[in-house]
Amino acid sequence: LSEPTESSRIVDESLPDFSSAGPPPPKCVTAFAALFRHIVQELPAQSSARRGAIGQVAKRLAVQLTPSDLNVFLREVQLGLLDKGGISRSKSTVLSARSWKKHQEKAEGRLKAVLRLEDNEKPNPVQVLWTSMSSRSPPTTKSGLQHENFRRCLKEVVQVATTASDWEVAWQCMDLASLPDEEQNDATLLLAITLLTAAVQNGEGQHTRALADFVRSHKIKLRILESAAAHLVGRIPVDVPLPPRLPQVLASLLAYLYPAPIRTTGYGWFRPGWKFNDWMISVEKVLGSLKEMEALALLDETSALVKASDSLSNKELEDFLEKAKLEFRA
Repeated sequence: LSEPTESSRIVDESLPDFSSAGPPPPKCVTAFAALFRHIVQELPAQSSARRGAIGQVAKRLAVQLTPSDLNVFLREVQLGLLDKGGISRSKSTVLSARSWKKHQEKAEGRLKAVLRLEDNEKPNPVQVLWTSMSSRSPPTTKSGLQHENFRRCLKEVVQVATTASDWEVAWQCMDLASLPDEEQNDATLLLAITLLTAAVQNGEGQHTRALADFVRSHKIKLRILESAAAHLVGRIPVDVPLPPRLPQVLASLLAYLYPAPIRTTGYGWFRPGWKFNDWMISVEKVLGSLKEMEALALLDETSALVKASDSLSNKELEDFLEKAKLEFRA
């Protein structure tokens, strides 16, 4: 089907009345309408073939037809279905051209809904990847967690997952609830280390956010996160400078877990009983192997992130830093 020429379009964007003499609809519109009627009449309802075919027509509509052409298309479909049912056009309840135009926005909304439905039916790339890798090297088997296979899967997933929903799909694919408690801890530790490593190497904030979300939703235990961070920091020799992105990653992670008085989608963790002193205990476990000056500089960065958040107060952290710096200088 070719793109309708400018002369074939409805110049005044009104819908012609096909019950009287007048210019015929554009050929591409008539063809689309005929194809759509065939899909509706011949393919089984609720079938994937029918949904796929309608989705393809809808995509072509979005590319080739203007809003006024879309009006013509919808009217062509309606009139064609009336003819198929043996109902006279003159006695039908087909909307007049003038009345039909009022429904243009609804028609466009339905088209967008069809396109969204088709997109939602597409398999998530993370699910496709996990299924493919699991078929070759299962990360979990009847005998339990296969550590190396699980680690390889995670390294591939961090290259593909880009949104919070991707990581939710990844978590579902892991199916860690089927493992014994000890192996669940091993698996989540590998997950936390993989996300931290990817964040430090690639500078991708979404990896840090994904890890924080796993902790805040209690999918990864706080002590597991502390162990993962301590493992990452502990591998750096004392006489070697910190990797450039590591302070930023850890500062962001600590800001995500900073006590919040209300639920928040950004920095802060609203958790009953989670107070500043509890947070500081966790900070000491995460930063314990850092030099004192490095730890204070990192907490300064955390304080700036907390301060920039509308729902958080960094007063307690500022007070702590002021005292700690005075002690350090003494």
